[in-house]
Amino acid sequence: MKIIRKLFTIITLFSVFQLKAQNPNTDGIYSTKFGNISLTTEISSEFAGGTISYGDYRDNGTITGAISKAGNDEVLNGTFFNGSSLGKFIFRPSGVDFYNKTFNQRITRLVGYWGYQTNNDLSEDNNDKWIAERTKFGVANVKNETNVWSGKWNTTDGSMHLAQVGKNITGRYKGVGTVTATYNPSTRLLTGTFFNQNIKKTGYIEFYFEGNTFKGKCGWTAAMTEGNWDGTKDVKNNKELSKMTVTSTTSQGLTTNSNSQNTSKDELFKIRVRAVQAISMSNSILTNPDLYGFARFELKKITPNQSIDIKSVGNKNKYIFETTEDNPLIKNQIYINFPDQPTYYRDFIISKNDWENNNIGFELTIGHHLKTKEYGQPNKDCGKYQETFNLKKSQALNKQYKIPNTDTKVCYLKFYIEKL
Repeated sequence: MKIIRKLFTIITLFSVFQLKAQNPNTDGIYSTKFGNISLTTEISSEFAGGTISYGDYRDNGTITGAISKAGNDEVLNGTFFNGSSLGKFIFRPSGVDFYNKTFNQRITRLVGYWGYQTNNDLSEDNNDKWIAERTKFGVANVKNETNVWSGKWNTTDGSMHLAQVGKNITGRYKGVGTVTATYNPSTRLLTGTFFNQNIKKTGYIEFYFEGNTFKGKCGWTAAMTEGNWDGTKDVKNNKELSKMTVTSTTSQGLTTNSNSQNTSKDELFKIRVRAVQAISMSNSILTNPDLYGFARFELKKITPNQSIDIKSVGNKNKYIFETTEDNPLIKNQIYINFPDQPTYYRDFIISKNDWENNNIGFELTIGHHLKTKEYGQPNKDCGKYQETFNLKKSQALNKQYKIPNTDTKVCYLKFYIEKL
């Protein structure tokens, strides 16, 4: 009898665990006074806290959090992004636990609070309340369009568990490393880095989003020549998108499905801006001064209504270098010839449709401020220079430039702009 009881207890605990892992009882669409939200909950030790609850917030926002214990209560708390600002929230289910073990009961209402600096939990101000009424039950009704990267992905290099807040994505892959990236919904590209904790090494990724799948590439340098990295979402709760054709596998490095029906065709290519040489000046004839300062590359897409920053592949810093006299760009020289390495160039993904649209422009701004550290006399300052180039202007590409472009200045930055 004791053995039977123990066996029954083990089976019961196993059943509860399975139920908790597979039936979080939150999935669906909720109506709130701030707009609709969708929710899906997944459970894995790879997520921070062991769970993730996520979905779209209104038309262009995200809601991302985790279910946890707060005293005797089960709560869902996390971060929302409303399209322009970050905030915090906390929800409690009304009348039923998040992990409800009775199939004929399910959450119909979430009662919570929100704020920008704090979630204002249990505030007495009605303006801080955020009540969500579930209007559609089940993950089948969820078709995320904004918070599309959160959740588990089954990839060609093991499982990947991601969390998205706004356009920023973080997470882990196959239990050995972390992922940090940014998503651009206009180009459908997620770009960023991964860190392998076992070998203490950082690599680069570029994923092309197709709804509940992605096709991508990776590598230990920004060239990402190590191979493809493709994935499929474990819970297929994203809106399916039409497949876009990427024809330049040399420059883009993405694979395409030749059997798919392409209803929207848009080729992509790269613009590379590469530093070639930097020269400063010096008054010293007795010692070799050090070169320091900064240089930056920034690309903007110009439409009739707005100016949009285009992030470089890998979401690199806009500064090619940014050094001080205590940590100079190069010691004992007033010039440097930059090696042709990823550190000293920036790649930008451009849509061919945008490039051929006469109402859209692309402006590249180059700025620099070069100085030399002098020994025994004041440092030499070359001054600040900045110039903006219209990349769609005839013969603007595949060309070397110099700023300032004059022979009377002994202080300048050379760079090369090319289309790949």
